[in-house]
Parts: sequence; structure tokens; C-alpha cells
Amino acid sequence: MKRSAIAYLADIPPKRFDLLAERGHLPFPKRVNGSYTFAEALQLRLMAMATSVDGFAGISPEDACSLVGNGLSWAGVRYSSKDPWAFVGLGNAVWITGAEFSESNRSVTETETWRAWFAGPIDELSGWLSEQIDPSKRNVYGLGNQRVNRVFSALNVTAAAYNVLIRADEMGITRDEP
Repeated sequence: MKRSAIAYLADIPPKRFDLLAERGHLPFPKRVNGSYTFAEALQLRLMAMATSVDGFAGISPEDACSLVGNGLSWAGVRYSSKDPWAFVGLGNAVWITGAEFSESNRSVTETETWRAWFAGPIDELSGWLSEQIDPSKRNVYGLGNQRVNRVFSALNVTAAAYNVLIRADEMGITRDEP
């Protein structure tokens, strides 16, 4: 599909798409021939959701690209498919998010920071966060005092996919079309 179609499916203005492409902030490589896929429309929709929510500022386009790419990769591992459309309609909505953690030791002025990525039902997110900072389960750098610094936007992949499909129906585009 062409630039205007992918922008419509992702629910962003074509000029915003152009700006993201110009700055290298698309969650996929810019196409020289301008032919984009449904999977890329879904990635772009997720990125749009992460960067802006009803007029409220979201995360930066760079962080959104990282969140979408890593979150969908983890979803692919969890659900055994690299195709993001394979997760849609599994009964539970599939969510992706990331979090930044740090670990420090007061006696040593050293702090290590890392990010981890989540994919799955939203009701598993709290347990996942707790597990990431539980010293008995994960002590990344051996410093102790692990904590969650921030959680990035949590994105509902299933809702984003439905949004893309509804907009595709409005335009008469099928998933089989390039």
C-alpha cells in the first residue's frame, strides 16, 4: 500500500508520516518504492498510540520505535509467530510495554540501568514487574536495591489491530494487498 493508505490505516496525517520518515523515526525501514505492508500499518498505529494519547504527550518517537520493535519481538517469541496479526483474536488482548529498571548499592556509588520488555495479557503485567525486581529471581548486576524507574506506554496490540482493520474496510483494502 502507498504512503497515504498506511497513514490512513495508522490514523495519522500523511504529513506526520513524512516527518517521521524524514527523521528516521518509523518503526520499520522506509521503503524506496513506497509500498508498505499491513504489518507495518499495525506497527505505525502502535507507534502513534505511544507518542500521543488524546492530546496528551506520550513518549518520544525514538522510544516508541524501540517499544514497538522490542514489544512485538517479545510477543513473537511468546506466541510463536513473527507476524503480529497472529496475536489478534487470541481471547485475551495482547499488550506490549517496556520498563526501565535500575540496581544500586549504597556502599558502592555504582548504579546499573536496564530495560526489559513485556508482551501478554494486561493482568500479567504487575507480576512481571515484581518478578523483574525480585532479588531472588533476578539480580542482574549483583548490587541489590533493584527498582522500577519508569514504565513506558502500555499498548493494546489487539485494539490497534482492530483499528487498522476497520480503517482498511473503510478504504476497501484487504490484508492480501501489498
